[in-house]
Amino acid sequence: MKSLMVALVIIMFAGCHDDGHEDRQKLETELKEQRQITERWMTVAGALGIGCTVLFGVGVAIGSKARKQVNRI
Repeated sequence: MKSLMVALVIIMFAGCHDDGHEDRQKLETELKEQRQITERWMTVAGALGIGCTVLFGVGVAIGSKARKQVNRI
């Protein structure tokens, strides 16, 4: 129990100093870049999903029309 208290105090004091300000800014910059990349890929994935849905609809319409023409013959 005592070692747990010591570990918590060490962690608490380690987070109190301000030496990591540059590291924090660097991490925030990297996080912003990752979010931008993720947003780009989400846009690309959404566009591909919509395109695939449209092509599927066109294919279904063509197949339906072809089936009706085959049944007439």
